[in-house]
Amino acid sequence: MEQALEFGKADATSQIGRVLIAEIDAYLKDLYPDSIGLCYRASPEEINTNGIFFLATLDGNAVGCGALKRTKFDEIELKRFYLRPEARGKGLAKKMLAILEAEALAMGFETIFLETGPPQIEAVALYEGAGYERCGPFGGYPDNPLSIFMEKRLVDELSQSNGSAA
Repeated sequence: MEQALEFGKADATSQIGRVLIAEIDAYLKDLYPDSIGLCYRASPEEINTNGIFFLATLDGNAVGCGALKRTKFDEIELKRFYLRPEARGKGLAKKMLAILEAEALAMGFETIFLETGPPQIEAVALYEGAGYERCGPFGGYPDNPLSIFMEKRLVDELSQSNGSAA
């Protein structure tokens, strides 16, 4: 029986929002133990102030989250995208990513950006498979060998899915 994924807007400062964000931080600390100062985190408060937080539940249990955050240059950035290990490998990340992209487009953004890193092999594969392309630093980030910057033109994808020319 297929499990029911729900992915909707939530408060990043809620107890479960803070728990999931703490799990992301612990995961990143394991991946980047000597470079934790170079991880570009957004606090729950920062997300609520400058963006939108989404909570993923599977049959009523919190399994992940994601956020859209405005940069200081009024771009939209994917942040805090995370699935608990037990929820991975089920296609949920693709569904969550598509919902966040649709939300960014509905907010009036033509392009969505993200920053990840070389140790996050699965994340890079997910993003590339979803049509993200590598780009240079955005949003005021410094160029850094531990960063992979990516972007996706949402308007191009929308016009392709509608069968019209861009």
